[in-house]
Amino acid sequence: DKVVQRDSLSVALPRRDPMHPAPAPRLIFNAWLEKVKKWPPARARSRLLKLLSVHLQADGTNWARKMAEQAAKFMLKQGPVGARDSATLHLLRRAGVESYFSGCLTLLMRDTGLPQCGDLSPDAVVMVDVSNERARAIVNQSAARDGLQVLHRTHWLAPPPEDQTERFLMTLELLREYRCRARVLVTQRIHAALPALALGVSVVFVQSSGLPGGSGTRTSGIDHLFHTFWMPENEQVMDTLSGGALQLASFSYAQPPPMRDEAASLYDTLRCRLLHGVTRGDGQLRALLYRDGALPLRRGMQDAVRAGGPPPATTVHVLVWAEGDTAPQWPGVVSAESAVMHH
Repeated sequence: DKVVQRDSLSVALPRRDPMHPAPAPRLIFNAWLEKVKKWPPARARSRLLKLLSVHLQADGTNWARKMAEQAAKFMLKQGPVGARDSATLHLLRRAGVESYFSGCLTLLMRDTGLPQCGDLSPDAVVMVDVSNERARAIVNQSAARDGLQVLHRTHWLAPPPEDQTERFLMTLELLREYRCRARVLVTQRIHAALPALALGVSVVFVQSSGLPGGSGTRTSGIDHLFHTFWMPENEQVMDTLSGGALQLASFSYAQPPPMRDEAASLYDTLRCRLLHGVTRGDGQLRALLYRDGALPLRRGMQDAVRAGGPPPATTVHVLVWAEGDTAPQWPGVVSAESAVMHH
């Protein structure tokens, strides 16, 4: 496995040597792809791409519209493409690209490899990059009412470390704190909300027109996974509570409610689609995921862990091969989730 820089593939990937052919690497190509300066990406045309968790946002500017059109044209030959949000899904389908709603890859996050909690316990409300002043005030008051302290954290690093390993270690420490300290995580940043949810943390998402990291359509469909409350960005601090402010104030931070049934169903569905997108055509990778305990998929909700038992398995992953085979011949293996594709 190797981490490659999306905008520097010509540096990260060696040129093909016809005299010494090697298996083509498979690239998991994801994230906000309008930021790719040129389509198709350098040296990606001949590689085997797995496009999933893709976000495109044609926000009305000529540049964004041009980039989205170029990306969609490239993806016509790459499908099926996993869209990170429902707005991207509609954009791709309008362009004739075979696509499906995959959600974000961070929904496959596991606590394996994270530092242990030790003596830490989930006794705090962790607030991450909440720029809405009124929302911060309401959460501070409500957490105090419920006897919980509030920890303020940010994903902004100024300046960010140049060393990639250092950035990874800082990320792991943040995730450890979310998993070990957060009774509830309150945020306006989807890349805090999504991994926290995957780690079993209850998430309150404060939706507004001005989100850190970019607004627009980035959260469409994804915000159905959280306890999402709408707070207008320009709303002044007032004594009266209504709408999203009232929901935020009345939320039980000490005993957060479980995921709604429709949210839990969407969560499980997206994780299955993501797993299919990552392992499509890679029977050996699927076998490694079984060996390492990543399969079967588990919801990993904290309630089950606190009760003293393992998180309940929510997905059964079935491999089928011909009767009489003593061992799977991976090129011929058909998995149940492959047979039903993305449903």
